[in-house]
Amino acid sequence: MGNRQSSVPLEGEGHPEVFYRGVKAAQEGRFTVSEVYFVQALTRHPGRRFWDTFTRAVLQKERNAGFEGGGASLPKDGVQEDVGA
Repeated sequence: MGNRQSSVPLEGEGHPEVFYRGVKAAQEGRFTVSEVYFVQALTRHPGRRFWDTFTRAVLQKERNAGFEGGGASLPKDGVQEDVGA
């Protein structure tokens, strides 16, 4: 139905080039630079838009159904109660 798998050019062991730049920066102690590289890799990945949309749709469906527990979602008021206390 018009859907096609997106792709990111992979290098080394199958990760995008920006991933390896981030790893190298972290190994060199340049953590702020590596954080920037990792954020770029996450935000620029072609699948990001799909997963953001999918996650929002699932959470909205749970809210509409009144789902209040048992999963990873927070209750409607956004506050997780400590059940074990």
